[in-house]
Amino acid sequence: MGGEQFLSKTRTLESKRKIPVGISDLALEQFLNIIRVLKNEDSLNIFLISEKGISSSNENIRNLGLTKKRFYLRVKELIDVGLIEKREGNYRLTELGKIIFNTIIKLEPILLLKDKLKILEHIKDSGIIPQEKEVEFIKMIFPDEIYDFISNDQFPSSKIITTFEDLKKEIIHELDNAEKNILFISKYYDLTVAEKCIQKMEKGIDFLYVMEEFKISDAKKILGILLGSKSIKLIYDFFNKYKKSIKMVDKLLTSMIIVDDERAIVEVISPIDEDFLFAIKINDKTIVKSLTDIFFNIWNKGKEFSII
Repeated sequence: MGGEQFLSKTRTLESKRKIPVGISDLALEQFLNIIRVLKNEDSLNIFLISEKGISSSNENIRNLGLTKKRFYLRVKELIDVGLIEKREGNYRLTELGKIIFNTIIKLEPILLLKDKLKILEHIKDSGIIPQEKEVEFIKMIFPDEIYDFISNDQFPSSKIITTFEDLKKEIIHELDNAEKNILFISKYYDLTVAEKCIQKMEKGIDFLYVMEEFKISDAKKILGILLGSKSIKLIYDFFNKYKKSIKMVDKLLTSMIIVDDERAIVEVISPIDEDFLFAIKINDKTIVKSLTDIFFNIWNKGKEFSII
């Protein structure tokens, strides 16, 4: 491209721009060219395979489902935007191509959590988390791959739990490993978890539990648990023998367990239907201390439990 032709294209691009975006015209043009090439599925497939190297053999072209003409057309486009080059008989990523490839790989965990990212707006708008704690909370929620895009700071030690079954497994694991005390807030009814809690109480572990008041709508859940004599005894022990360790509140917005003042698991619910969205396992003592304060704030507002 000649100098005058390039300047003409740059001026055209500038005239079309409605809002300054903080990026040079040249960089913006190159970015748009890369996007234009990679939005084609055939080009994207060739680009991704080029990370390991790909030859122009008839077999490779057939495996891509392309004709020779289409293959070489897409290869040329990838070469023109600087993403691949031919070396030692194979097409391989350029240094620019490697950066773009790694960026796409790093985007994967973000895209997999795209629905959960919506929770950020809810958290920020709700005022649940004080502004000075907002950054800490965001760091807890998202894995390193995501936070790397916005900061070089290090995350507090945390883990994302993406399914309810995994949440149950993590809670049981923490109950098994509790040595001193357990603070538990739960809006769910589960026999296995209840049995673990009772075992820990019997061993002298300090235990406080906050639950929702029973409602007619809970009857089906409770009946599903009370199907045998063992179940009835467990539930009776849990709600009678240890009633001083239990308080009830009208409604719980989430579930949370804190173990030995060191570890915690916090459920994050959907702002739309209040169902499980994901959970966070936290090993940061400063954050666990803040969660402990939240627990006792809820505990102090709770009502004493009565089995009648």
